[in-house]
Amino acid sequence: MKRISVIALVALALLTSNATAFAEGRSGHKGQISAWKAENDAKRDAYKKALADHAQAKKNRHDSMKAISEQFKSDADALRAKIRAAVDAATTVEAKKAAAAAGKAEMESLISKRKASIAAVPPVGEKPVKPTMAPRPTKPTAKASQG
Repeated sequence: MKRISVIALVALALLTSNATAFAEGRSGHKGQISAWKAENDAKRDAYKKALADHAQAKKNRHDSMKAISEQFKSDADALRAKIRAAVDAATTVEAKKAAAAAGKAEMESLISKRKASIAAVPPVGEKPVKPTMAPRPTKPTAKASQG
């Protein structure tokens, strides 16, 4: 009878220690999972913010370029009308040529102003690279918890 009691106690002790070690391994694993999720969430959030910033920069550049183009078009149309009126008002061939040459010089000036405005618009930059997520921690096994 004593022998059975001793065997039962030893078996109970072994099973309890294994179960306790396994439970401790599981709680450590939960901490690893929480840390892993937090790390990946932080990477994902930073990437989303970078994408939003990049999209906003693209929109700002597009809006700036559109405004520059619209301003140039209206200025160029006004200049062409002014040149046409000056050429039509000129009575001699030399006066017409002089008005056309002055108009060309003004157009070149207008084009150089447009180029300078375009150069002043900041570039968008590269699209953000998707982050590499950390691998999921491996689940502890009962055998790994025993040793």
